[in-house]
Amino acid sequence: MGARPELDDLMRRRTAAGRGSDPTRWLAETAASRGVDFALMYVADRVLTGASESIRRDGEVLLRRTASVGGDKVLARLFPERERVRWPRDTPTLRALLRGESVRLAVADGEGAARLAAELGEPRLAEAARTRAVVLLPLLDADRLMGAALLLSAAPLPGDRIDDLAELARWSGQALGAGRELRGGLALIAELERTVLPPEETSRPGVEVAARLKQPLDGHWCDVLDLPAGRTGLVVGETGGPGPRAAALLLELRAQIRALALAEVPPGHLLDLLDRLVRRQGHASDGSGAGCLYAVHDPAAGEFQISSAGRITSVLVRPDGQAELLDPEPAPPLGYGQSAYPTRFLSPEPGSLLLFGTRGLTLVGGDLMGVERPPSGPPKLTEASEFTGIGGLSGLCERLLKSAGRDAVALLAVRLPAPASRPGRERSSAASGYRPTHDGEFVGRTSELHEVRRMLEDFRLVTVTGAPGIGKSRLVSESAASLTHDFPDGVVNVDLTSVSSPADVSRAVEGALRESVGLSLVELTDRRLLLVLDGCDGLLDSCSRFVRSLLRAAPRLRVLGTGRQPFGLTGEHVLPLLPLGLDSAVRLFVSLAGARPADEDPSDVRRLCSRLDAVPLMVELAARSAHPGLSAAEFAGRFDVFGDFDGFGDEAAAAAARARVESSHELCTEEERLLWARLSVFDGRFDLHAVERVCVDERFSAEEMLPALSALVGKSVVVGEVGRRGRGYRLLHGVRGYGRERLRELPGHELLFGRRDEWLAEAEGWSR
Repeated sequence: MGARPELDDLMRRRTAAGRGSDPTRWLAETAASRGVDFALMYVADRVLTGASESIRRDGEVLLRRTASVGGDKVLARLFPERERVRWPRDTPTLRALLRGESVRLAVADGEGAARLAAELGEPRLAEAARTRAVVLLPLLDADRLMGAALLLSAAPLPGDRIDDLAELARWSGQALGAGRELRGGLALIAELERTVLPPEETSRPGVEVAARLKQPLDGHWCDVLDLPAGRTGLVVGETGGPGPRAAALLLELRAQIRALALAEVPPGHLLDLLDRLVRRQGHASDGSGAGCLYAVHDPAAGEFQISSAGRITSVLVRPDGQAELLDPEPAPPLGYGQSAYPTRFLSPEPGSLLLFGTRGLTLVGGDLMGVERPPSGPPKLTEASEFTGIGGLSGLCERLLKSAGRDAVALLAVRLPAPASRPGRERSSAASGYRPTHDGEFVGRTSELHEVRRMLEDFRLVTVTGAPGIGKSRLVSESAASLTHDFPDGVVNVDLTSVSSPADVSRAVEGALRESVGLSLVELTDRRLLLVLDGCDGLLDSCSRFVRSLLRAAPRLRVLGTGRQPFGLTGEHVLPLLPLGLDSAVRLFVSLAGARPADEDPSDVRRLCSRLDAVPLMVELAARSAHPGLSAAEFAGRFDVFGDFDGFGDEAAAAAARARVESSHELCTEEERLLWARLSVFDGRFDLHAVERVCVDERFSAEEMLPALSALVGKSVVVGEVGRRGRGYRLLHGVRGYGRERLRELPGHELLFGRRDEWLAEAEGWSR
């Protein structure tokens, strides 16, 4: 069997300690190397913890994704590792797995995908599986079901490859059954996950706190504790690395700290007690020990009491940007018999910032913490603006953790609010009244809505990008409407599509702020508000400079933007928007089309939406211009005869579609416009080799083509995609039609179609 070398490797590795002993990750990585686009591994929680030897059919099953492997970043975000899922009891899928049978779905089996998603407790799987072949393999130990492997691929896998992977899955199941050490380690990880993650940003009496863990299960932790009399306990610690032994120590230290903190044990004495605990357990004998910082903030006294052990970095940043390293010579780690850990009393002035971080921060030294040691005078921040309230605590934490590279880091950022400079304004009633202004049903973007919300929780600047008509404005509008309760100072939408002058950008934002929430730009400095900037393409540079200044001046502000390309700012996080799934596109068409022929074949509507590349604007225009007497099949044929715009058969619809694409064309350079026109000869997917073969000649060199192609991808004119055949590209409906109109204006365009046909004849298996 082709799987034998991998099986031998697994049997050698399955008894190894630590992460290398996880057979499900090994299986996922092996599947990804054998033509599977994305692999998800599920193992029952009761199997991991040893509470049960296998999965039964007579009860609901709680499982955990132990591995999520593949090159698709969207799927990786939708299906994160370690997340729990619930399988309903006694379903056909569960019964098949218990019998040791695999479950297979062909590409575009929408009904089967929806059923499988429901039976696996994975609603997000329905959309992902509609465009991919699916194989679900049982992980068996003898006749006992331990979990399952879900494999997604752009095309059905060959039968012999599925057989090889099924054998690997059986051996992985046996490794799970035999791996008691692995189960014990994963049980500790499960417990850590339930308890170790603090709130990422929170307010406590007299302080604001942001907490971050770069690698949450690597022996580092932080806590924010509510103590008697309105005081706040702050904890940062590390136990020497990953693994069950360090995880067990972490859990015990956290429990002891919580108990001692609630008993109001002073910080120095608390560390003394922890030192004895670590010594009794022998952790210091192997050179690991443990590091810990415990601080108590008393808002009544305006004072911090701080004590630390081991390599914990503590930095005080004053409002004027001056910084002080609080522990230049750290005390020994816990477990080394320190006679007494001292307590430092600190009374920072309002507006100060405290940073507490584990050794990942210390390893990169002052550069990461932003501290220099000049020859004379007090230490100064390298960039004072980074730490004096500009960018917000969450943004600051993200930058620090990013600078830490691969090191595990636990970080607490604590800010004492500056004195109020003016009385606060009551929130305008309009702030909570934001509603989308778009017509029609909003379909097919559930996962994108969830992703926008998640990104805005973590990041201060989020930009939704995509091709003309892809639905960027509608998505951010619906997202903003769902977030009104998360932003107490309001959600404000600014339409910048009609703004033509750089000076008008700030005026448009100011006007929207005053109309919606009764605030001016200068009043945003301490407001928690979401600003939606829709349509930033025409003045991208001006908008970028404005957003950069605004985020620096207003640390609690979040900005959600739309555009064909990102702002290009540090800290920006981008969500590329793709076309709808075909089922969603059909639903959108039917909801808008009105009366349709009674005998219309649903598959014809599906083919029409496919002809429109499921671009929401194009589907909407087609639905609104559809004549009741014209079937969907006839309508789809019109686009082949009359082109992407005139095929609508409605002048207003054609003009609206052409205008949306034309605005992108105006933002392109001459080289980009020329390549756009030449790429329009492709009716479907193409790769870089095809572009070089068809579009490059003596009038347009490869040196000109490569930067132009990169720019068109960056401007969402060309859609990049990664499949089982590697990296590819596509022009969507409307973009392709507009390019072909421009192509026919160029001399010698017939030669391009001839070269395309030659390439198609040679590239068997590629669709036009």
